[in-house]
Amino acid sequence: MVETKEMEPLLLVEDKNELRAMLRKALERAGYAVDEAPDGTAAIQKVRARRYLLVITDLKMPGALVSTYCARQSMPTLPFP
Repeated sequence: MVETKEMEPLLLVEDKNELRAMLRKALERAGYAVDEAPDGTAAIQKVRARRYLLVITDLKMPGALVSTYCARQSMPTLPFP
């Protein structure tokens, strides 16, 4: 189990409701706090509002390029191609 008392939550971006629910449950069981977004547009709003430890995103969904933007905003020091 992961210590999450002071950690930012993870952001899970997935357009398929069932898959998003399954992944959220698995991550929460592992001890992570999870916030979710059903598409890239919602993900941008969430990233602008708070900081996330990690953004987990589906690349083959509507607004997938938006998810790349979210990752860049959430982790500006990491190199992206």
